[in-house]
Amino acid sequence: MLLNLRNISVYRTYLMGIGIIAVLVLHSCFGRLVDGSTAIRIFPKDVGYLGVDIFFLVSGYGIYFSLLKNSDPVPFYIRRFKKIYLKYIIVVIPYCIICYALNQIKWTGIVANIFSIQFWLGTGASFGWYTSALFLMYFIAPFYFTAINHSKNSRYLTIACIICCTVVSLLLVIVGQSKYCLFTFRAPSFLVGFLWAKYSHEGKELPKSSLYFGVSSSILAIIAIYILRRLKVPVGELGLDMFCAMLTGPGLSLILCGIFSRIKEKNPLMRFIHKSGVICFELYLANTFLMGIQEAILPFFNWDKYYIVYTLCYFAAQYLFAICFHSLWEYAKHKILLKQ
Repeated sequence: MLLNLRNISVYRTYLMGIGIIAVLVLHSCFGRLVDGSTAIRIFPKDVGYLGVDIFFLVSGYGIYFSLLKNSDPVPFYIRRFKKIYLKYIIVVIPYCIICYALNQIKWTGIVANIFSIQFWLGTGASFGWYTSALFLMYFIAPFYFTAINHSKNSRYLTIACIICCTVVSLLLVIVGQSKYCLFTFRAPSFLVGFLWAKYSHEGKELPKSSLYFGVSSSILAIIAIYILRRLKVPVGELGLDMFCAMLTGPGLSLILCGIFSRIKEKNPLMRFIHKSGVICFELYLANTFLMGIQEAILPFFNWDKYYIVYTLCYFAAQYLFAICFHSLWEYAKHKILLKQ
């Protein structure tokens, strides 16, 4: 069967590649500087939201298996610190220096960015929201791992947590704090990734009803967001774009894995997607860095006239940065290991 959970593990890197490419499209000029009345032009921006949900799903799936080896929180946090935070801090420090020089950030914002709590505090020149949310999920992960493994019915626990996240998201929209829905609408994908990893480890498959629901909701959610755009519904203000992405992420991941299984890995497109997945975090750092600098200098340039050329250069710069960063990181890591 093409749509099975084991494919998530087999094609995990490819999913991360698709995820980061979608995010790059979302944050590119094509995804950002568009006429909101034209659904066809703004639609790629909405599809780009799916990349984050795929990331959270794959992260939850991978972290479950990581915690299977050692569920002690301290070693887990140390591994995440070495693998993620050190890369983050190398990029965020020069970012803060540049923003400070451009008078776009204060010392409080610099401290918040360094500790990756900028999203929760709402500081100026914030280095994105994703790392703030991701580090919070890392903190929660060992405890949720214990809870889901001791639960009599892990499926019901996951459903209950997803309902709680959805209710909180709706309340945030009502009180005018919909920006935090960036996290609360994405957390369910992380929880689903945990559940699927548990099923996969135990040799279980998804019930057919869940499988059909996931796939059909993915298709219907994409159609719904397009129709809402055509009707000029303020999907962003209402959080509907993120809600549709939440419904789409898990099912879409299974569909993509099924597609990947039919394509030869030596295919140039597959190789590009795989390479993007290998350097996905470096690409995210490059994207957030350049996007933040762009926001600081945006008033001085008119990107609308050159958005196609700018977008191509934007993509090229991010990949160049990410490939160089990844290569230098692996070289330094290799040298350190040799000395040890």
